[in-house]
Amino acid sequence: MLSCLSLPPSAARHGTRLLCMLSGIDICVVGAADRTAALAGALSTGGLSCRSLTPRQAVQRPGAFLGADIVVWCHYPWAHPMPEAEAYASGAVSLYVRWGDSGARIGPVTMRGRGPCPRCVGSSDHGPLDGHDPLLAAWVSSWAALECDALLTRGNSSLVGMCWSWGGGTARLSPATFRRDASCALPGCG
Repeated sequence: MLSCLSLPPSAARHGTRLLCMLSGIDICVVGAADRTAALAGALSTGGLSCRSLTPRQAVQRPGAFLGADIVVWCHYPWAHPMPEAEAYASGAVSLYVRWGDSGARIGPVTMRGRGPCPRCVGSSDHGPLDGHDPLLAAWVSSWAALECDALLTRGNSSLVGMCWSWGGGTARLSPATFRRDASCALPGCG
């Protein structure tokens, strides 16, 4: 999807966000209300608008992701297989984020034809983070807004098939990478 990516390079340097908004870029944030509010605020600060859904609304509204360019999921990958598979099949780019009291994670990004699919990533990326630290929420939300901007302006992300975590007993960033499950038959998984 990401229709903004066909803009000429001069447009990418001059007001891409405004052009993307005018061209109907659709960013959907899925998660609990406190999570989606933090992300919507960061996206808005970056000049990007979004719509929010709870996981329950996503399940109850088949087709909710048709036309979405980017879906930001506020949980670990494959926590809600039905809407995640629907978003992946529709061609939307997915970015996974989560945070709690003692840690946060940004990534991975899943895209059809590039890197592992949400099911493959979800098979090795577990561990919900409990609680809500506002500082970690701000960190993850800001990085998510930057990733959305990069996806819209460059069509790629450094988080395809990988993530960065903060905390978990250490005061540092730690990377993790994910690979395609050899038994995965999902079209576009690579």
